[in-house]
Amino acid sequence: MTLGPQDPSAFSRLLNHMVDTRIPFRMSIKIGGGGLDSQALRKLAASLLAITNSENKLIKQSIEALQSKAHIEPIVKFRASFAT
Repeated sequence: MTLGPQDPSAFSRLLNHMVDTRIPFRMSIKIGGGGLDSQALRKLAASLLAITNSENKLIKQSIEALQSKAHIEPIVKFRASFAT
């Protein structure tokens, strides 16, 4: 397994470098409805593991915050993939 860079840079810098050096790449961005549909299992897992560390508790709280906003405004899914 190879470790990633220890000093990550902004994605815009990478994208500009790829365009400047004419490295071929493709990207796909999808925005769709039903953003909370796929979060039920994640919320359950975060609830069960909330006692193990604070990050799981934050995930659970974030999903609950989105659920409370879902009655007022739409929650969408955002997926992005990039390949060279």
